[in-house]
Amino acid sequence: MLRSLVGSEMCIRDRAKPLWFWLLLQLLQRSPGAPSPQQLLAEISTAAHAGSPSFTVPSGVYRFNSSALLVQGASDLTIEGSGSVFLFHVGAGVLLRDCQRVTIRNATIAYDPPAGTQGQVTSVDPTGTSATVRVSAGFPSLKDFAQYGGGAMICYRWAVDAATLVGGCGLPTGSPGISTDEFEISGTELKVGQFASVYNRHGFTLDLVNCSHCTASQLEILSGSFMTVTEFGGEGANLYDRVTVARQPGPYSPLVQRLGTAVPQPLMSSNADSFHSYAVRQGPMLRGCRFHNAGDDFFNVHNELSVALPSNHSAVLYLVDTHIAAGFVDAPGAVYGFVNSLDFARAGDTVGLYQYNSFDPLSTAQILQIQHLANPSQQLIDLAGAALKSSQSMPQINISSHIYQLTLSTSVTVSPGGAFGDVLEIRGDGAMVTECDFRATTCNLGRWKSSDSTISKNQFGQAMMCNLEVTALMNWQEGPASIANVTIQANDFASGSCPNGSIHVGSMARQVNIEGNIWPAP
Repeated sequence: MLRSLVGSEMCIRDRAKPLWFWLLLQLLQRSPGAPSPQQLLAEISTAAHAGSPSFTVPSGVYRFNSSALLVQGASDLTIEGSGSVFLFHVGAGVLLRDCQRVTIRNATIAYDPPAGTQGQVTSVDPTGTSATVRVSAGFPSLKDFAQYGGGAMICYRWAVDAATLVGGCGLPTGSPGISTDEFEISGTELKVGQFASVYNRHGFTLDLVNCSHCTASQLEILSGSFMTVTEFGGEGANLYDRVTVARQPGPYSPLVQRLGTAVPQPLMSSNADSFHSYAVRQGPMLRGCRFHNAGDDFFNVHNELSVALPSNHSAVLYLVDTHIAAGFVDAPGAVYGFVNSLDFARAGDTVGLYQYNSFDPLSTAQILQIQHLANPSQQLIDLAGAALKSSQSMPQINISSHIYQLTLSTSVTVSPGGAFGDVLEIRGDGAMVTECDFRATTCNLGRWKSSDSTISKNQFGQAMMCNLEVTALMNWQEGPASIANVTIQANDFASGSCPNGSIHVGSMARQVNIEGNIWPAP
């Protein structure tokens, strides 16, 4: 059983002041003359377009609400946060888009209201399968989430010690809460005194879209929204240096330095992966990061396996971008949105075709031209739907919006049922995770699909699913189909509950070197 997921400073009614109290205090203590968030955005934009090498944020608290802290199209710029706190509503956060060699450092990202809610079970029905939860002080009701847009509500249940994760819990369909102070959960062996935490899978917190050689350094994210640190598309090779995703501050926390005290935090630090890299050309480097209390995997590095469809011409191929795009909903006023990996493919790239289930290679060809079809025929849409079923994928997409036409350098053969298509240059190769502290997750240790990559000198704590996987996933359409030259060494798993053998290597992964790792005693 997963233990010690949280410390003693959880935010419970009458036991500790909630996070919003401390952040409000910060707001009241804001430095005289600090600009408004809108002024700050304008000043950063001016510095970026003027070619300034650096911009220093006046130390303070900035309430962006449902707007993003957007840095777009900047190059060779360092943004010094000066220990500032950036506050958002669920769905918004810090966004770097189309940037090169931009560094953002030394700041805290947090949510007010908090990005999730939690509370304590006050009554249970006689069967022990339905319970009423009273919301803890400082946390929003489930109904409050509606004003920040859609998203899936995910519920986790905790033992009466508020430190032991019992498992998941259900929420009633169509009724987000009994009142502003209470909500219902379902499950098995529910007990009075247990706790429930609910997060909204919506938006992003720190997001790099179509960026290259950018750096996030000494950033602290306190209980972020959905996948907390994300990068989508672009050349990649981004660095994440001493980035914290946790429910309580670390030793170099700007909040700790400013307040001189610990800040009570929710039970969870995220509602999905702490770090998620998708469809970048060169993989990320995570160095000295601290990811605790994750609501899904600690990290996930992959590209996408599209579904390939035949055409009437053997040198023309259709690809369906299948990933779960519709699950990523924009927040009002925010500029977030999920990206299709094929938007980053270009002429000169190579597409590989693979058999369903086995991932056996079928053929490769160079892309001469790629076009996103705005109005595909109904026949093509129907063919795509049938192929998606054959691939056992789990898409949540409007198929008509995700079909691409590729003109190839040579003829290829695809059966009417389809095959997997993989753009070989968009693989996230060369990723590295080193000297990081991963502690407590409701899911996997990590999902790793980067060739010529390294996972070394990290500490792994408790996980509900003892799985560090090096393999493509068919049902999630996560590739690349083949992975090679991966080193997993000198990692310390001894402080967790995952036994030796928790590293799972798929049949299409080659030259995976696993050595010198420390495991718990049998």
